[in-house]
Amino acid sequence: MFLDESLVHGRVNRPPVIPPSIPPLAGGGWRGVALLPYCDRLIALDPQPLYRDSRGLAYALAGDYPAAMADFQAFIDWLASQPDPTAQTTLAQRQRWVEALQAGENPLTPAVLDELR
Repeated sequence: MFLDESLVHGRVNRPPVIPPSIPPLAGGGWRGVALLPYCDRLIALDPQPLYRDSRGLAYALAGDYPAAMADFQAFIDWLASQPDPTAQTTLAQRQRWVEALQAGENPLTPAVLDELR
């Protein structure tokens, strides 16, 4: 799926998809900073914690660690209330990411990005 311009401009209320015209970042295939306007718009329309996690990834890749930590923390808070064991695994991973970001390190290494794809 790709982000639809009509969603970005608020004409419809459906999940967006990423436009293929946004070039991937070297080494990870993630679009980072180019995705931030789309993430912001999506969260404005539907502030689901999962979307905050996605925006946290984009912020971390863009080097905005405080914003990444805030979005990851919102996702962590939501995950903490989920009974699914896989949610707890993801929660532990995001907590490690926040700790790395607090130390000034980007946890999104090429290996991590490959794992997320």
